[in-house]
Amino acid sequence: MKYEMEMAEKHLMEWKKHLLRTVHQESARRNILKSLTSKQALVIMDWAMKFLPFQYRETQSEFFGKKGFSWHISCVITTSKENELDLQCYIHILENGTQGWFSVANILVNLLDQLKTVNPDIDELFLKSDNAACYHCTNLLSFIQQNNAIFPILIKEYNFSEAQSGKDLCDSKTGTSRLHIYKYANEGHNVVSSADMKTALDSHGGIRGTQVSIISVNQDDEPHAKVKIPGISMLNNYTFGSEAITARKAYEVGEGLMIKTSTDPHLSMECVVQPFPGPNEQPAKGTVTIPITRNDTDGIDNTCNNEEQRPIEPVADVNSNESEYNMPYFCCPDDSCDKVFAKSCNLEMHLTIGNHNYRTNPVSCLDTAVQIYAGQCESILSYNETLVHCPSEDQHNKISTTLIWAR
Repeated sequence: MKYEMEMAEKHLMEWKKHLLRTVHQESARRNILKSLTSKQALVIMDWAMKFLPFQYRETQSEFFGKKGFSWHISCVITTSKENELDLQCYIHILENGTQGWFSVANILVNLLDQLKTVNPDIDELFLKSDNAACYHCTNLLSFIQQNNAIFPILIKEYNFSEAQSGKDLCDSKTGTSRLHIYKYANEGHNVVSSADMKTALDSHGGIRGTQVSIISVNQDDEPHAKVKIPGISMLNNYTFGSEAITARKAYEVGEGLMIKTSTDPHLSMECVVQPFPGPNEQPAKGTVTIPITRNDTDGIDNTCNNEEQRPIEPVADVNSNESEYNMPYFCCPDDSCDKVFAKSCNLEMHLTIGNHNYRTNPVSCLDTAVQIYAGQCESILSYNETLVHCPSEDQHNKISTTLIWAR
């Protein structure tokens, strides 16, 4: 029993540390967006779940044994006006290659070229992704460091999210894109190749603020890094300098560890099968307005400002019985965030900005446990009934003594 209690205490402490690191790492995105200029951009990257070929009418044998298509989502957040963010999504459909660091490096180079073509004013870039092995590895970090000087846009910083906390804006865009493909397929079309995926995503005018490209990567040209970063899984923040990488375990904590990387050979870059649209064919961007003053108390954001360009304002109280039963709720997927929205568009804005509201508990866990225990004890006393055993009057009258002669 003592061992189990000690292990439970240890696991609880580790869980609390994990929650603290999660909130602290998310502050990297919030600080970047607060200080973002017109010459900077934030890129959030993630691989979408593979898309299985879909036919409008298919036999049972065709349903099984499918090979999915890999596609990569890159959400680019820029600013053009004061208190306003522009959101653009770039989808790379991988025709050949695997979901490894070499494919990510090729996608990153193609993305930088496209961003510089569309917006020549961008000079600096901030990267953010989850802890997948294709991102959080020595090979990709070395590639960025050694080629940063020749990139059209300088990569300034790379921030990784805490483990098991990688759900971000890319997952929302993936769901929207997948539904758009199914809508196209249900009209009588087959989506069985990467070209069909691009056609489906571009159908009906495409998705707002989304561009699609098809690339092919030759895995035989993949080089191997000659340097290892000790304890790389514990380092979550990387700043790229002119001579070395500064690595930290947590965002803006400590001076960091200086790491020098080896020189990689010349890379044979991707073959673009179908490029992105040109500068004159750019789709409309999604726009998010940053509220200047905002009350972070409990409330529901009831206005959608994608087109009206007005700050989000909290209205009804969440605890109101009338609102609770008459209005649909869209809760933040972060379990620690207590914000609730009346419209899905406001939830998407909230996820883009990342201004989560983490409620602090003024009562300690020990005091809460004592209160719960006291309440349980009081409830037991209210149901404790005292039973008194005594013979009834009818039973007393029936008792009679039988007199007999002794023999």
